Amino acid sequence: MEIRLNKFIRTTNLYEEASRRYQELTKIKEAREHSLAKAPEGKIHIVSAKGRRVQFYLKENKGEKSGRYIPKSEIETIKTFAQKM
Repeated sequence: MEIRLNKFIRTTNLYEEASRRYQELTKIKEAREHSLAKAPEGKIHIVSAKGRRVQFYLKENKGEKSGRYIPKSEIETIKTFAQKM
């Protein structure tokens, strides 16, 4: 049985490719962890009011029931906390 390689498929060393990808993912993970460490404390709570409006609340402590309302005019604050999710 003759095996013919497609001229468009290059032969690669699987270990080298996996090692390269691992290093790439490790760098991405470290960058994400660094940005997460700089993020402000607390969590955002998103509430859909009767399916029409969306409201955002900031819970700075775990024990808080409702949190502080964040108006849509503070969209940058909302984005910052939403990215932490």
